[in-house]
Amino acid sequence: MSGYNRVNQAVNSEYMKLKEVLLYFPKSGIVIPQDDKLLILDSIDTTKILKELQNLARLYEEYGIKVNLLPLPSNHEYNANLINMIYVRDLFFMTPWGAIIGNMGVPIRKAEIVYVNNLFNKIKIPILKYIDGDGTFEGADALWLSNNIVIIGVGNRTNFQGFAQLKEALEQFGVRVILCPFNLSHPQHLLGILQVIDKDLIFVRGNYLDITIRNKLVEMGYKLVVLDENNEILNKQAMNIVVLSPRNILMPKHCYLTLEKFKEHNVTVNLIEIEEIIKGCGGIACITGIMSREITMSLSSKIV
Repeated sequence: MSGYNRVNQAVNSEYMKLKEVLLYFPKSGIVIPQDDKLLILDSIDTTKILKELQNLARLYEEYGIKVNLLPLPSNHEYNANLINMIYVRDLFFMTPWGAIIGNMGVPIRKAEIVYVNNLFNKIKIPILKYIDGDGTFEGADALWLSNNIVIIGVGNRTNFQGFAQLKEALEQFGVRVILCPFNLSHPQHLLGILQVIDKDLIFVRGNYLDITIRNKLVEMGYKLVVLDENNEILNKQAMNIVVLSPRNILMPKHCYLTLEKFKEHNVTVNLIEIEEIIKGCGGIACITGIMSREITMSLSSKIV
């Protein structure tokens, strides 16, 4: 789990077989109180959250997925703010040509970038782009719709300057970039309102996804399944899932309505307990940095 042998890191979809992930294990034995400034919704026991993360790592390894760990900061650098580093999905966005390193949209998380950058340099993952200057970008705002189309959420954690930098970096490789506007404090990221489950199947939270984008996705040939805004979606992170392989997902326990909705569309569902993790305003997708998937060249090539 702690080794750093490369497994040909590359991603150009959100649904092909997951091969390698990045997790962060915080120091245990600390209780972090509810604090809006720290983005903590409820008091977090780091011993409990570490156990949930370790269970997740074991589950990934049982599925044959390599687990890398983001190293703990040194004692003199460690502080309560870094509990948010468990949400490693926000720190980077992987492509077939290297990682795009984010520039966090909230000041309290700015320092986290140093740790993922140091790790990627250590294990020799190419850096395609650093989002810098006035540009902000968090990795959970970028999703591969196909092997040549990326959709990017703009308006909350990622701004237009960050979008422009991403667009320039990706277009040099022939990737088309779609801007998806949303100006809501919740959900925080595009990942919280749109999940690509297979090459032609997307689950969305219809109340939040821009209607123009919804229509565009339908025109591109995707089937959209709209999930209702219920307690599971709002408070249990039922939409915050990881796709292990086409129509095969990992989602939180105790989300029975949402589970049945996935099963209605022939999606295989695997369950895990994340009771403590969701207190920090994130779920399974947020805590899983996607480092490598099987590469696909068979997706839609339609231009938007």
